Amino acid sequence: MFEEGGDLREGRRESRRGRREDVTASRGFFWGLLAVISFAIFTPSGPVEGTHGVVFAALGLLLFAFPPRQRLPRWLLVVAGAFAVFASLHLLPRAFGGSGGWRGGLEALGLETGGQIAVQPLQSLLRLLGLAAILVVALAAVSHRVDARRHFQLALGFTTLVGIYAAVSMIASDVGWHPAWDIESSFGLFPNRNHTGTLLVLGFLCGLAVLYRGLSRRQWLSAGVAGVSVAITGWATLGYNVSRAGALLLGLFATAWLLGLGRRHFSVRMGVCTAVLAGLAVLLFVASDASVKRRIVDTIEVTKARKGEQGALDGAQLLMKDAPLDFRMLIYSDALKMIGGEAWTGIGLGGFRYVFPQYREASATNALCLHPESDWLMLAAETGVQTAALLIVLLIGLFVLAWRGKRRSPSWPLHLGCLLAAAVVPVHGLFDVPGHRVGIALSAVFLLTITLRSPRKSRPPMLGALGRGAYRLGGGAIALGGAILLHAQWFGGEPTALSDARVSAERIRVLYIDDLAVREAGTGVVVGEDPLELAISIAEGAILQTPLDPELHFLRGGMAINFDDKNDLVDRTYAIQRLLAPRNTETPLRQSISWASIDPGRSAILWQDALSRARFLAATPSGGFEGQPRNVWNQIMNQAKGDEELLLEALPLATGEIEFLLSWIGQVSPGLLAQTMPELLVEEAWDTATRRRLLAAWKRRGARGVSDAEAFAATHPEWFGDVGN
Repeated sequence: MFEEGGDLREGRRESRRGRREDVTASRGFFWGLLAVISFAIFTPSGPVEGTHGVVFAALGLLLFAFPPRQRLPRWLLVVAGAFAVFASLHLLPRAFGGSGGWRGGLEALGLETGGQIAVQPLQSLLRLLGLAAILVVALAAVSHRVDARRHFQLALGFTTLVGIYAAVSMIASDVGWHPAWDIESSFGLFPNRNHTGTLLVLGFLCGLAVLYRGLSRRQWLSAGVAGVSVAITGWATLGYNVSRAGALLLGLFATAWLLGLGRRHFSVRMGVCTAVLAGLAVLLFVASDASVKRRIVDTIEVTKARKGEQGALDGAQLLMKDAPLDFRMLIYSDALKMIGGEAWTGIGLGGFRYVFPQYREASATNALCLHPESDWLMLAAETGVQTAALLIVLLIGLFVLAWRGKRRSPSWPLHLGCLLAAAVVPVHGLFDVPGHRVGIALSAVFLLTITLRSPRKSRPPMLGALGRGAYRLGGGAIALGGAILLHAQWFGGEPTALSDARVSAERIRVLYIDDLAVREAGTGVVVGEDPLELAISIAEGAILQTPLDPELHFLRGGMAINFDDKNDLVDRTYAIQRLLAPRNTETPLRQSISWASIDPGRSAILWQDALSRARFLAATPSGGFEGQPRNVWNQIMNQAKGDEELLLEALPLATGEIEFLLSWIGQVSPGLLAQTMPELLVEEAWDTATRRRLLAAWKRRGARGVSDAEAFAATHPEWFGDVGN
């Protein structure tokens, strides 16, 4: 009855029972996938292991319960397999990778960076398994098929879901509420406003297509639900969310949908209605005081200034105006240099945030850069250029497969709306990272695959029992992985490499607080193991898994500094932290606080490093307030305030900087000024005007300051003239 492998022979008719099973499985699979998406988009800021554990456990069970029946095209299997292989090359030994020269300095200080291309291979492996799970689910979704009626129902379900998400976000914004897991104050539940914008555009485009389909088929209830969802998501995008990308993508893709309908589906009546609605939307947007409109205006102003129409803006103004177009180009430039270092293997999944500081020059600031402002650059940086290229091939092939032969279909407007909505994610991924959100990635997979149809003139090749069993086995493995994550998050299991650094840091801080309480109590008695020794041990264990986390090294050094015999360990650990954040001014300033009450000389060395970094930042196009030397000097003065030993250590750093000296004079006691000011004022580099400014600052330091300053000025009339003037 079947050929080898369980496939039906060419020309044999499939039974009605088989077709019913296929339809039931596909329908169950896609509705289940939509349920998973709903969880993912409402909990994107939840605990990493817990939320991803739920998602992967649910995906695995879904795949186990509803394995696909149709066989995938051979080209798709080949490209997907190559993608998976190339995405894992960063797990190879270092000899197969690039130079990685930045690792040498760390290893010289005693930090082991391992023998693989990925410095943190366990983290990379876990992320790779997650990527593989999403790939398997996506392939299963491609294998499933739904007819036009169920396509319409699923699309309506998706746009309703996004409409509910938008409505909840709007209500939460109005009443000032946000869930405990939402750590950001931006609109929506995603920690990034642009990701919220992406999801809203997906729902808007899908809803627009469903609305058209419902009206054309006189399905008034469905059309009404879709219309409400379109209105809510549209207003949320333009009136509540502050994402410029969301507003831009909504306008561009909605226009593309209208232009792509063709004459067959675009009547004069529809054109008039569309023009009226679009005009009202534009007028409402222009007349409103929406934040996104103000940000767009700021972007235009900065762009004109960059072209010389309004004068140049310095780095601080650029950051204040929030103009990412210029700044992202700087990040792209540095990211491309990073990609060139490991072009074929990447630096390992999840490694961008740790390695990018080694390549960050043009875009250098004190702010941590979690990603290169592009899904595609991040994928290339972490897994290699060819992996990103294969994903492009895979997506183009699937879009062509979904597009081909559909323009003459009565369902073309719905097909087009879903395809364009799915395309928003890779397009937005050119200048942001929405595809790294599992809820958004699954949404794109969902919208793309529900448009696929089985061929009408020939029966598609079917999977046999062995193929379906392989999918079930994969589903079981994915569900098991999700269960492990859930156990680690909520059921007392050991934290995985994804959260070990964070959990260890929290434990270290708790131990330090416990030790501080003992010392403040005055007993000086530690029962059992010294909590600070235990904290150092925890830090060292976490560093073995996450050696590139600067915070772990800071905590290790901060605990070791409490011991007289661990100065060398502190110096080495702090030096590693500074190498891991080579442009950040806050790093040496945090370390200098630790040394301030122990060794002012070490604090002064760290202050000098902070000033050197600040001067570098001030010279880059991205230099902002955080990078200005004056800002760093103010922090140094805050640390030294009231401590004359620290103030004396700071004085040489102010040499030649009149503003620094004036600030320093304002902090120092009159007695110390009497010792130091004469030597400062005879400095040959000063002109008369500068000396007068320093003398005036000295006089402002009380009665003794006035008398001492006037006495000194009287001995140098060639500089100060009449001291009474």
